[in-house]
Amino acid sequence: MTFGEKLLQLRKEKNLSQEALAEQLNTTRQAVSKWENGQNYPETEKLLMISNLFNVSVDSLLKENSEACKTGRNGYYVSRECAEGYLAFEKKVTYRTSLGISLLIGAGIPYFVPRFNPAGAHNSPLFAAIILILGIGILVTVVFMENPDTNIGSKILILDSAFHTELKSGYTKQKNKFITLIISGVVLLVTGIFLYKHFERSNGLIFPYRELCCVLFAAALYCFLIVVGIVESYDTLLDSTERMNRLSIHIWKKIKDKLMK
Repeated sequence: MTFGEKLLQLRKEKNLSQEALAEQLNTTRQAVSKWENGQNYPETEKLLMISNLFNVSVDSLLKENSEACKTGRNGYYVSRECAEGYLAFEKKVTYRTSLGISLLIGAGIPYFVPRFNPAGAHNSPLFAAIILILGIGILVTVVFMENPDTNIGSKILILDSAFHTELKSGYTKQKNKFITLIISGVVLLVTGIFLYKHFERSNGLIFPYRELCCVLFAAALYCFLIVVGIVESYDTLLDSTERMNRLSIHIWKKIKDKLMK
C-alpha cells in the first residue's frame, strides 16, 4: 500500500472525514485529499502528527508494500466533501454555460436562419447586440471559474459504498426535476413555433414576434442544456468506470494532453 492508501484506511477506521482530519492536523481538506491520492506528501511535522494521531510509526506510513487497499480497486478516491464540492461547482458551470449558449443562439436566430428572416423583414440589431454581449460575458465568467478537483472526470473514481448509495438515491430524486425541465423546454419550444407560424401569416401586425420567438427558443434550449449538464456531472461520479471506457472520453483526453504539452 502507498502512503495515501494507508492514510485513507486509517482515516476511515477512525470514522473521520477529510475536513475533520484536516482540522486536527492544522491543514486544509484539499491537502489531505492530495495526500490520499498520492499527489503530494505531508511535511515532517505533519507526518509526526499523523503518526501520533493514529498510533503508528512514521516508517510504517512511508514504507510501501504490496498489501492491497481495503477497497480492492485502483482509482482516485473521492470523499463526500470532494464529491459535493464537485457537484456544486458543476451545477454553477452548467447554469452559466447553458444561459450563455442559449443567449448567443437565441440572439442569432433571426440572422442565421433564412426562413426566420424573410426578405424585407425587420429585425432589431440593438436587441441582438445586447443579448450577444450578455451571452459572451456570461461564458467568459465560466472560463475563470476554478475547478475544485481537476482529477474528477479524468480518472476512474472510488467512492465509499454508503455515500455511493446515498448519491444514487439523490440522483433518482433529481430526475423528477429533470422531467419538469424537459417538459418546460418542450412547451416553450412548441409555443415559440406556434407563435412564429401564427404571426407569420399576419400582415401589418406591429409586434416584435420574432424577438419573442427567439426568447422562447433560447429558454427551451436553456432547459435542455441544464438537464444534460447535471446528468453528466452525476454520471461522472456514479459511473466513472463505464464513462472512462467510452471512446469519446479517450479521444478528449488525448486532445487535452496534446494541448497541455
